[in-house]
Amino acid sequence: MRWVVRAAVAAFISLAGALSVAAAAQRWWPACRRGDFDAVACIEAQDHLYDYVAPTAPWVPVGNAALLAGVAMALLAVGVTLLPWLWLPRRPLVCLVVVVPALAVLVIGGLTWNAGLGQEALHVGVAPTILIWSFGLPVALAMAAVTSRDDHTAQRTTLWRVGITVLIAMATPLGEVMFAPLLVGYMSHDSTPWTGAVTGVLLVTAGFAVWPATSGPRRSSPTLTSAGSGRPTVLGRGAA
Repeated sequence: MRWVVRAAVAAFISLAGALSVAAAAQRWWPACRRGDFDAVACIEAQDHLYDYVAPTAPWVPVGNAALLAGVAMALLAVGVTLLPWLWLPRRPLVCLVVVVPALAVLVIGGLTWNAGLGQEALHVGVAPTILIWSFGLPVALAMAAVTSRDDHTAQRTTLWRVGITVLIAMATPLGEVMFAPLLVGYMSHDSTPWTGAVTGVLLVTAGFAVWPATSGPRRSSPTLTSAGSGRPTVLGRGAA
């Protein structure tokens, strides 16, 4: 059954990334083509009026961007909640730490989806919830990744886990603001074009990294002992 959970977590995170790209395309295509971010249509699309993640008034909905983003965040919340259990099945307290920021992601996703469904901006502030997501999720996953090193995890597997943590941290709202303009190669006066797509690509990459990052504990190498010691050797039990 473990492989089923591994596949599900990989699918949840990858699909969250794919839906994030689809949501971004609703806003940015075809107004903002690569190399044409200073076009009049693209400059207009960069206005914060069209921000679709937990949108606040004034807001102009664009297609199904908010609905797609809401579902993406819900899938991400489920994926990151299950992920540490694959790393640390015998350390539930460490795994439960991730639940708090994962709930923050789920709340933002639900509010975003509801806004898209009703085509109406939010009437509640979400800044504290976004901060919990942006800071709490990377810290909780980093704690789980580092702690799992003590459970006889192979070094390469630990590196995969750290890599996933970095990718998911870069895909948080704060990480998006910091890293997306660098990756896109453009800094906007309002919202940088295709930031949601950058987040999506990072999450898809993290999803593909789930499988190597969730391999089991390393196997102990058999100890070579003297054939006459009466202890196990790589060839069997030595003579008494």
